[in-house]
Amino acid sequence: MSAFKAHGFRHLSYSSVMCFRTDPAAWLLKYPLRFRSGTNANMARGLAVEEGIEKYLTDEFGCTIDEAIEAGIKRFNKDTVLVVGGPDRDKAREQIPDYIKNGIEAMQQFGRPVSTQNKLQLDIGLDIPVIGFDDFEFEVDGRKLSVDLKTTGRMPSEITDSHKQQGALYQAMRPEHDIIFCYVTPKKWATYELDKAEARELVEDFKVAAKRMETFLGLSNDPMELASIFAPSYSSFYWSDPMMRAEAKRVFGV
Repeated sequence: MSAFKAHGFRHLSYSSVMCFRTDPAAWLLKYPLRFRSGTNANMARGLAVEEGIEKYLTDEFGCTIDEAIEAGIKRFNKDTVLVVGGPDRDKAREQIPDYIKNGIEAMQQFGRPVSTQNKLQLDIGLDIPVIGFDDFEFEVDGRKLSVDLKTTGRMPSEITDSHKQQGALYQAMRPEHDIIFCYVTPKKWATYELDKAEARELVEDFKVAAKRMETFLGLSNDPMELASIFAPSYSSFYWSDPMMRAEAKRVFGV
């Protein structure tokens, strides 16, 4: 049995490999040890905004902006009711209408989506595949587009490095598409296209990282034995959840 399958991995994803590269201790807790942290206000806001925009763009009976905002806020309230509270929740909820309005304005340039939330798969030479889901697929004047929506507090001047890695996988999964990232803030929006040559290089980097993950998992079939290697500092954003930090204290002893 391979190292991946011995630890219960059925597939890899951009987020799992990025976590392994950025904070291996957090990755060990989230994946081999399967600790599931709760959502936070920003994560829930992003999903709510995406739901509102998708409803506006795809509703066959027509959807007003107000109805899209209502759908987004309803999703946000549902996702956060038991896990997020206080001023963070209130602030994120108040931002949803402006995010949705700007997101709709940004996405309307592409027309009506051909499809949304497509499951994508890539073979990188391991015994498990890489799985991903794109946000929106469009076809504009015969040009196929895969558009990923990102909500952010500050507008980047180009695709961020981590999103380039994600987009590179989508490019490999959908070589006939152009990969577009649409960034939305409460005040403005911008779209950037991924460079295909750079994407090919980033996929090779991803393959190396995934192979290193397999090598690490092969050190032991016991994730608690692997945990004995780490003494995390809890400085990365992966540790923002207090419940995850508490579990880490139990697992890592520091």
